[in-house]
Amino acid sequence: MYLLRDLCYAFYILDKQYPRQYRKEFSELLIYKLVSKHLNQQSILIDSAEGIRGSVFPKRTEELLPFVHTLPDVLQHGMEKSCYLPCIGTRRTVNEPYSWVTYYEVNLMVNAFGSGITKFLGYPKSGHSFVGITGANSLEWVVAMFACANYRHVFTPLYSTLGNEALQHILNQTEMRLVLCRTSEEALHLINDFSSSLQYIVICRQDETGQKLKASIPPNLKVFFFEEVLTVGQGDPRSKPEINPDDLMSLGYTSGSTGLPKGVMTTHRSFTTSIKGTVDFMEGNYFSPNLRHISYLPLAHIYEQVNLTSILLAGGCVGMVTNPPESLLSDMAAIRPTVFTAVPRVLTRIRGEYYKKFPKSPTMQKRLQHLIETKNAEQAKGIYDHKSLTDKLFFKKFRKALGGRVSAIVSASAALDPEVMQFFRAALSCPVTETYGMTELTGGSTAIPLGDASTRGGGAVLSYFQVKLKDVPEMDLIAARDNRGEVCFRGPCCTKGYYKDPENTKNLFDEDGWLRTGDIGQFNANGGLNIIDRCKSMFKLAQGEYIAPEKVEGIYLLCSLVRVVLIDGCSKYPFSVVVVLPDFTELRRSLVESKTKQPTTGSLSDDELCRNMYVRQFVLEQMNKTGRQNNLKGFELAKNILLTNEEFSSSSGLLTPTLKLARFKVRAHFHDAIQRLYGEGELLPSARGGV
Repeated sequence: MYLLRDLCYAFYILDKQYPRQYRKEFSELLIYKLVSKHLNQQSILIDSAEGIRGSVFPKRTEELLPFVHTLPDVLQHGMEKSCYLPCIGTRRTVNEPYSWVTYYEVNLMVNAFGSGITKFLGYPKSGHSFVGITGANSLEWVVAMFACANYRHVFTPLYSTLGNEALQHILNQTEMRLVLCRTSEEALHLINDFSSSLQYIVICRQDETGQKLKASIPPNLKVFFFEEVLTVGQGDPRSKPEINPDDLMSLGYTSGSTGLPKGVMTTHRSFTTSIKGTVDFMEGNYFSPNLRHISYLPLAHIYEQVNLTSILLAGGCVGMVTNPPESLLSDMAAIRPTVFTAVPRVLTRIRGEYYKKFPKSPTMQKRLQHLIETKNAEQAKGIYDHKSLTDKLFFKKFRKALGGRVSAIVSASAALDPEVMQFFRAALSCPVTETYGMTELTGGSTAIPLGDASTRGGGAVLSYFQVKLKDVPEMDLIAARDNRGEVCFRGPCCTKGYYKDPENTKNLFDEDGWLRTGDIGQFNANGGLNIIDRCKSMFKLAQGEYIAPEKVEGIYLLCSLVRVVLIDGCSKYPFSVVVVLPDFTELRRSLVESKTKQPTTGSLSDDELCRNMYVRQFVLEQMNKTGRQNNLKGFELAKNILLTNEEFSSSSGLLTPTLKLARFKVRAHFHDAIQRLYGEGELLPSARGGV
């Protein structure tokens, strides 16, 4: 048995630079079975009195994967499927072919790296041992993730957009002793700009800067290259401790309303259950070693962690993006993914590239739109193909550019524009599904079933979840009366709370233990959940960045031109807008003193000032200047503005009795004007707008 194993491995090594076609290729033709059986019933009413609904998807994974309860079990299952087949592929530049390592090799690296860091840190005895991981997606990132899980260390992603204050908060809160850095520059940043309990820094890539760093570090800190840690672990292999499924697996920091991130606690059970729910949702499809995945969405986020590990559970292979976002399309052509997991911003950009190259003549544009509508109509009947001559002329090259094997697209993070969804369904002749979830739910909780031709978002409740709508008195929403309310979930995928943050943890759950999402939803006639609004003030932009309004508004109020301000955003757009009641006396004085004097503004009434384009730009520039001076990030700065001379008072309903902004009433009052701002687009050029 071992001789056969070693022979198979030897044959693989001979062709290591690019694996032969061990796997059967997916057919590029008709996909009939990718139409869900549950289009007409997307949830089950479990308790009519409480309005509790459950999933229609059978828990096939309880029989299919009875022994998968921890993250190490995931890699072990993949090993059983594809031990000597390609697992992870990487390349340095787009001009090189991908180099692949097998499951067998990855497992050896996981054991060695896990042993190495455990020699440094010891086995966690009481409390938790946190290991930070920074940098772009890589083989080392995946190895570190599994190594931590194997040896009961808690991996904690540290992503680049956190900001120094947030990163310092995380280092202090976790008392982190070891961080894996992608580059020497990242390591230097940690050493020079932060005070922490760090004792070890591991650098993935060896270079001259790293060598110099090792020679000049403080005596209380040790720096190793990734390969050196592997060598340490190979020379001193450690036994793996027993892992309880309810042990903490990872700590994922997400935006907090005060500006400090909250550490979402994810256990092995919640993570593996989320993967199982994904497999159940596919109804027997997309679970085989044939799967190929391109990993380009940040592994720092739970969405890509679930995506990648779902592929490895099935024994499929994962290619790492070379240089995102520029290399995405060339990497897709090389990796040839079978399921394309995406976010709306990426899909919108790819569609935009297609339309840039498409003929601009009205006749061709009409033919394209007609083809899209025709194919969407066929798909509503369950027909997915690209046999027609017109289809080949319009979309064959486009499909090839994406690798030629994409047979499903999964979009998450924000709402996908219906036109973008319809385009990809037609162009790739495959289902495009949209999921709704959050870090606190360990990824997705609902999804549009495969083959559903609608574009309404939300979707069927995934297995292992129960959902209900909760009354929202401040919005005058009674769930039983209005079929609208705050979306609440419960189930094994729900987080236990935020690390060392009892106050926010308490606010996350209601009195009966349901996790409150802060989003407003309603159930469609078929039982699908549709997300229609938000009841918490924090909102997400199209690119997935969160904005805390109170924080931004508090800083904007430091601008002398502003009396009252409301910031508004929507996951459909990549920018936020503001409604401002200015201090007209200060505004007039500032306009007179400004270097680019506009002589006509001095004679304008308050109402005319509010409508004047130059004045609007001037106020927004001054507000964003204040924002930058107070460390607002580029995405937090508003890109368009509505000036109003309406008084905000408790009698008008725009302020509460305690003189706080009545956010929902203000949004409703200015709804039409706010929509016009989105239609108008960004008022300032990017450089002036603060991006």
